Amino acid sequence: MRYPLQCESTQDVIKTDERSAGPSVVRKNFWIGLVCLIAALSFTVFEASAQNKKITVKFAGDGSGKVTLTDESVPPNEFVCESDCTEIFPNGATVTLTAAPDSGSSFSGWQGGGCDQETEVDCSVILIEDDTTTAQFSKQSGQGFTLKISKAGMGSGTVTTSDNKIDCGSTCLASYDSGAPATLLASPDANSDFTGWSGGGCSGTSNCTTTMDSDKTVTATFAPKAQTFSLTVSKAGTGDGTVTSNEATPLIDCGTTCSADYASGASVTLKATPDGNSNFTGWSGACTGTGDCSLTIDAAKQVTATFAPKAQTFALKVTKAGTGTGTITSLPAAINCGQACTVKFATNTVVTLTETPATGSIFEGWSGACTGTGTCKVTMNAAKSVTATFTVIADLVVTQTAAPNPVTIGANLTYTIHVNDSGPASAAGIVLTDSLPMNASFVSAMPNSCTPSSGTVTCNIGNLKNGVAAVITIVVKVTVSFNPTPTQAVKRNITVTISNKGTTSRTVTAITPLAGQPFTIVSISPKLPVTLRRGTSVRLIVQTRRAAGLPSATATRPYFTITADCGALTSAGVRSRALSLDRVSELLRTNAENIESMQLQIFDLRGHLWVDQRGANDAFVTSMMADSLEMLPNGVYLYVVSGRNKKGEVIYSEVRKVVIVR
Repeated sequence: MRYPLQCESTQDVIKTDERSAGPSVVRKNFWIGLVCLIAALSFTVFEASAQNKKITVKFAGDGSGKVTLTDESVPPNEFVCESDCTEIFPNGATVTLTAAPDSGSSFSGWQGGGCDQETEVDCSVILIEDDTTTAQFSKQSGQGFTLKISKAGMGSGTVTTSDNKIDCGSTCLASYDSGAPATLLASPDANSDFTGWSGGGCSGTSNCTTTMDSDKTVTATFAPKAQTFSLTVSKAGTGDGTVTSNEATPLIDCGTTCSADYASGASVTLKATPDGNSNFTGWSGACTGTGDCSLTIDAAKQVTATFAPKAQTFALKVTKAGTGTGTITSLPAAINCGQACTVKFATNTVVTLTETPATGSIFEGWSGACTGTGTCKVTMNAAKSVTATFTVIADLVVTQTAAPNPVTIGANLTYTIHVNDSGPASAAGIVLTDSLPMNASFVSAMPNSCTPSSGTVTCNIGNLKNGVAAVITIVVKVTVSFNPTPTQAVKRNITVTISNKGTTSRTVTAITPLAGQPFTIVSISPKLPVTLRRGTSVRLIVQTRRAAGLPSATATRPYFTITADCGALTSAGVRSRALSLDRVSELLRTNAENIESMQLQIFDLRGHLWVDQRGANDAFVTSMMADSLEMLPNGVYLYVVSGRNKKGEVIYSEVRKVVIVR
C-alpha cells in the first residue's frame, strides 16, 4: 500500500549544493531531510502496527470486465483490477467495489466475502478481516437474465443446473439468454432432506425446470433428517396369521414385510389376524395381551405375535341297535343317548361310554370303535362311531301236565309240556330238556325234534314269537305205580347282567333267590365263580323251576341276591349302605343348638360332584341321602355331611364311603 509524502527525499537533501546555498541553507535542508526521514519511518511503523487488511478480487464467468476498489480516505485510494488482484487497506476501512462489464458482457453478481449474493454493480465492504469476493461476468447473447439460487432451512445440500452453470455450493448465480430453460437439481447431504423449491416458478421436491424470461431467484430448502427407529415384528407358535400396521398402505404386513423405520415419536398400531385354522394367543416384547398393539416409537422396538392351532375337534357318533332299548352316557359328560347321540370332542380326548339297558332289555355289546360288553373307551384322534346293541328279554313260561293220574304199572303216561313266550320279545334258539321219572321208560316224543338220552328228553324248539306257545308231548311206560304231580314245576330262564363299576376286580361266587320267591335255581350258565375286571360286565343265564305246589305263585323283582368277593352285593332294587343314617342323625342332634344349616355333598372317586344340597335340619340330610341312593348309578361314592353355624362356618364334618350296586 502506498502513502505519498509531502517532502523531498533524503537523497535530495543530501544532494543540495552546500556552496551555493550557503551554510544556513545547507543547515536548513539538513534538518528538513532529517524530519522527512523520521516521518517516513513513522509511517512505516504505523502501517505495521495498524494490522492492515487485504481484499482479494477474483473474476469468474465467460464474460469480462473491470473492478475498481475505492476507500474513503482523503484523498481516497483507488485501484483498478482487470484480473485477479489483492490490495491492502487500513483495518476498518470502508472499501467500495464497482464492477464494470466490458462490451458484450454483463455483470451477473458477486460471490463470496462481504458482497456474497449481491447483484448490484456497487458493493461496499468494511474491512475488519481479510476479504475475498468473486465478480461474475457473462457474455451477452441477445437479452439475458440472471438466475440466482438461495438456500434455506436448517439442513444443508447443493443445487446444480444440468448445464453446470450453477454449482451452489460456491457458484449460485448464472446468466441465461432470454427464453432459455434452466433445470435445477437439489442434492441434500447425508444428514439432511430436501423439502422443496420456492420462487422462480419452482415447487415440489422433483427437479425443477424454469424458463428464463426474467431475472429469477429460486430457493431450495433443506431440513435435518428426522431421527428414525426400526420396528420389527416376528411370529411365534405353531399356528399362523398376519400382523399389519395401521397406515393406509401398511408399512408392516407380516406376512412378508416384518420390519419398517418410523420417525421418532410416531404412533403405530399393530393388528394380529389369525388364519382360519389358528388362534392369536397374545403379544410379547413391546406389547402384551391379545388386543391391538399400540406403540409410540421412541426407540428401536421388537414385538412378537404368537399364533396357535385351533383345538381340532372330532365327532363321536353313538348309534343304538337291536330290539331292546337303553341309554348311553359319556365321561366327559356330553353324550346322553337318549337324545344327544353325536358330540364333538377335542382331539385326543379319551371318552368313556357306559350303557344302561332299559327294563326288559339287555345289553348285547359294542361294535364299531369298541367291541365286547365292557366299558367302551374311545380316544378321539379322528371322527368315530360306536354302536350299542340292546335286545329285549323274552320271558319263557313252561308248564307241564301228566295223564292219566293215577297211572298203573305197564300203562303209558303222557306228559304235555307248554312252552309259552310271554314277551315282550321273540325268543330264538329255544332248547327244552326234561328229565324222565325214575320208574318209567321212554316210549315216544313229539315233535320229531325231541330225542331221548340217558333218562332225559331234549327238544329243539327253535324260535317263538311273543305270545306264541310250543306244545311238546312225551310218552313213557310206567314200571312202578305212582301218582304224578298234577302240575309239576315250571322251568324258566332268567337273564342276569352283572356290571363291575368299581375300581378293582370282583368275583361273583353265588346267586340265590331272595326270600319268598316261588322258584329254585336249577342251573347257572356260565358256571360260578365268575371274575369281572373293573369296567366289565357278564351275562348269566339262570334256569329256574317253580316250586311244586305253587302253581299260581308269581315271581317279583328283584329275583336274586348276588354274592361277590367284596361281600353280599344286591341284585336290582336292593341297596347296601355303608353310611349309617342313624349315625348322622345322632351327630345332628348332639350339635343341634349350634347348627344353622346342613350341607350334603356326594363325590365319586374321580372328584366329580354329583350332589350339593343345603337344608335346615337333619331330616333334610337324611331324606337327601336316601334319595341319592335311588338316583345315583352303581359305583363308589364319598358322602360329606357338614354342619354350619350362623356365621356360615363349618363346625363339624363327617365323611363316609358308600358302595351302590344294583
